[in-house]
Amino acid sequence: MPSTEPARYELRERLSGGMAEVWKARDLLLNRTVVIKSLRVRTPGDALAQRFVREAKVLAAIDDPRIVKIYDVSVEQSGQDYCLYLITQFLDGLTLQQYLAARPRPSVSEVVSLIAQLCEAVAMVHARDLVHRDLKPANLMLCPVSGVSVPRGAQSRLVLIDFGIARPLSARESGFLDTGLTQHGYFVGTAAYTPPELFTGAAPSVASDLYSIGCILFEAIAGRGPFSEAADFTDYWNAHREAPVPSLRAERPDVPVPLDDLVRDLLAKSPADRPTGTAEVLARLDGIVSVRAAPGRRSRRGAADRVGAVHRIEAEFRGAMSVASPHERTERLEELLRKAVGALSADHRVTWLIALNLGRTMQEAGRPDQAVSLLTMLRTQLMSRLPAGDPIAVLCRLNLARYTGECGRPAEAAAQLGELLASVRGENSADDRTLLEARFDQAHWSYAAGDVAAARRLFDALLTDHVTIFGPHGDDTRILRNCLTRYPALRA
Repeated sequence: MPSTEPARYELRERLSGGMAEVWKARDLLLNRTVVIKSLRVRTPGDALAQRFVREAKVLAAIDDPRIVKIYDVSVEQSGQDYCLYLITQFLDGLTLQQYLAARPRPSVSEVVSLIAQLCEAVAMVHARDLVHRDLKPANLMLCPVSGVSVPRGAQSRLVLIDFGIARPLSARESGFLDTGLTQHGYFVGTAAYTPPELFTGAAPSVASDLYSIGCILFEAIAGRGPFSEAADFTDYWNAHREAPVPSLRAERPDVPVPLDDLVRDLLAKSPADRPTGTAEVLARLDGIVSVRAAPGRRSRRGAADRVGAVHRIEAEFRGAMSVASPHERTERLEELLRKAVGALSADHRVTWLIALNLGRTMQEAGRPDQAVSLLTMLRTQLMSRLPAGDPIAVLCRLNLARYTGECGRPAEAAAQLGELLASVRGENSADDRTLLEARFDQAHWSYAAGDVAAARRLFDALLTDHVTIFGPHGDDTRILRNCLTRYPALRA
């Protein structure tokens, strides 16, 4: 471990080895499980060391629940060598590779759900002018959500965990190590998922990652890779560049034609013939699970059927919310959420409301970590589909911050609320009661995190606005003044 903190980490389990070793460990200072990736090099300027540090910088630049979080990076001298350490979030679950080995050929709807999550994660990478270059099932973690003990396909949270060879889209660096980090002519990536252009030294692009997504999609549905007959690197070189793209429907007749077409487009030999980006892939995946594979059948649900489905789901929702026991109510809402996703879609406002209430019920049932996981995913979905000031989006982010704080992470909760308030500034009125609650919570969690100065500043501003909006003797102003007496350090 780093010489500055020799006793901080306790190694528990070796997860993998190679040029870099990966360990599951315990952070004794913060009392949490982490992953430690270590690399021994001759000098800190070594090409592998530069790639290692670049992975840390890439992870630090992305804050998204579908990207593994970085906690720290350090280097120490060990004899004539140097050891680099990358400390990241530990994710309890299975890699997609492990999941597919345990459950080969899952349903089309499961795969579409997982690939949609993968596209959303990769979209975060591309939005920061980065290309991943090594998308594969072994680099995708499926984490259980909604109270299940193991990942279950569509009920899993997908997280991208390895950025060892990610690079800026603007950099002039090919698929071979030909300059800087690529000076020795080594091939980087995994041949089974590498697009044709990278075998010939072209610069990686967004289209390169889309090709890898196509390989993963084909493998998840067919139970084998598109060119699984390849035995070695040369075979893959030839297959990716020259072999025709196999048909998914030849492997599984239940595959909808539009999904088969999407895979063919993702695996196009020329980058120019692939989809324009993850947004196009997501648009084509949307609703694809409802398409019937048999010819002549229409995929669209009639308007009357959809209205009926909404009424049925809403009736069940009212029934679930009337259950007194939070534990039983949680079970009812979990089942109803799955029904709503199937009957209405994951993007229906009724589905979002069920998820919001499920998060609140999980919190009441003493399951705050699961509430945070659920609302983190919902926040990501809502932020990409709704205006920042939409009431559902605001309430989701407000509740997420509350549950995060109640999980013992007050500074993170205060930061989340600061981001929420900044995103809706100018959109919502100053007397919006939900935003006034958010401002109170931001001050509260700042105080809980030990930042008394920030808490005092935030509470003072909130009280001033209460006086302006509700009057100096209004009920809301009086209640706020009474609440402030619970924070003794503010009077110091």
